[in-house]
Amino acid sequence: MPVIYYEQIDKNAIWGIWEITESEPSLMSMVSGKINKEKLTMITHGQKRREWLSARALVCRLAELMKESIEEIANDNLGRPYMKNQVIHLSISHSKKYAVAVLHKYSSVGIDIEQISTKVLRNIHRLCSKEEMLSIGNDVQKATKAWCAKEALYKYYGKKKLDFKKNISLNVSQSQIEGKIIVNDLEQSPKLYSRTWGEEYIIVYCFNSD
Repeated sequence: MPVIYYEQIDKNAIWGIWEITESEPSLMSMVSGKINKEKLTMITHGQKRREWLSARALVCRLAELMKESIEEIANDNLGRPYMKNQVIHLSISHSKKYAVAVLHKYSSVGIDIEQISTKVLRNIHRLCSKEEMLSIGNDVQKATKAWCAKEALYKYYGKKKLDFKKNISLNVSQSQIEGKIIVNDLEQSPKLYSRTWGEEYIIVYCFNSD
C-alpha cells in the first residue's frame, strides 16, 4: 500500500501522502464498502477516478493508524468529504501523481497539494489581493504556496460565499506562511503548515492548534 509518508502532527491529528500507482480495480478493493459509488460514477476520466479513489484509500489508512473505524466516507451538501457517523474531521486533495489527506479528532481541517508551475503563477491573481501579489512577485514557489494555502483555508472554513481575495488574507515568505479568514468582522487564524515534496509539489494543510 503506497502510503509513502505519514506524520502524526500531534496527538489529535495525522496527515499523509499516497503515490498513485495502482489500477482502479485494485483501489476499489481497498475502499470497498466505504465510499459512495454514485459519486464515483460522476467522474468519467480514468486518472481522475484513480485520484479520487487513492485519496479515500489514504483516509482509510490514516484512520486505521489513528485507531478509528470508518463506516463510510461520504460528501456533504457542499461536496466536502466527511466520515459518516464519526466526529473525525478530514480534508483531501490530489494532483496527478499524489493524493494527500489530513485528519483531526476535534478541529476542522484543510489541505491542498499543487504542482509547482508557471501556470499557477499566471493564475494566482484570481485568488490573491494586490498586496499579496506584491509579496509574491514572480516567485513561482511563493505563488504555489499561496495557492495551496488559500485552498486549504477555504476547505477549513467549509461554507459557501467565501471570497478568496476579500475573506482570506495571507502573509507568505520563503520560510513560513500565515493566514486569516475574516467574515463579518469575525476572524479565524488556523495554523498553516507547508512543505515541499521532492522538487515538484507543495503541500499546505491547516487546523486549529489551540
